[in-house]
Amino acid sequence: MAAPSIRLITTSKAPAATGYSQAVLVNNQTLYVSGQTGMISGKTDVVPGGARAEAKQAMTNIGEILTYAGSSFKHVINCNIMVTNMNDFQDVNETFKNFFTADTYPARSFFQVVKLPKNALVMIDAVAVVAGQENVKKTVLQKRISMNNFEAGTAQLAAAISPRPARREKLAAGPTRRGAISPPHNSPRPTRRAFIFGYLAARFFR
Repeated sequence: MAAPSIRLITTSKAPAATGYSQAVLVNNQTLYVSGQTGMISGKTDVVPGGARAEAKQAMTNIGEILTYAGSSFKHVINCNIMVTNMNDFQDVNETFKNFFTADTYPARSFFQVVKLPKNALVMIDAVAVVAGQENVKKTVLQKRISMNNFEAGTAQLAAAISPRPARREKLAAGPTRRGAISPPHNSPRPTRRAFIFGYLAARFFR
């Protein structure tokens, strides 16, 4: 099994990451975004205005990372929200919802924690997919082509290993005299391609 491809995502439009990556893209398809707080890129403190303002900036940072990696909020599939005070739930929840539409809400968990870096009130992380419809369609087409090749290969294999017409005729006619020459035939010989497809059929489709 091939090792997964891993790409580290870094954009100057989101706060710099120290000792970790802003996001990691796996197999050019699944994007894991590190927890974002209300910090602005290039600054050292969170934005003023409380939990609502911090949640908005955290989601803005996530949006910048998503865009840089080729994804968007409509492709987010999961989020975790951490707050230091559960009384901020309503403000944070309303702010969070503004970045999605009703048909794109991701799965989500909401936690209260003791403390966050830089005395932040909110931290949000995300998981998103990157593959667009064109890539999905391409993958489906490739699978269909593979299945067509498999079906064609098994048909060739069946023809290759079935009794040859001349052999069937000979068996039906009975034994010939010693020294007699059997009529020539043009029955197909097993091809290398047929055996390859047969092997693949036995290995992957049993």
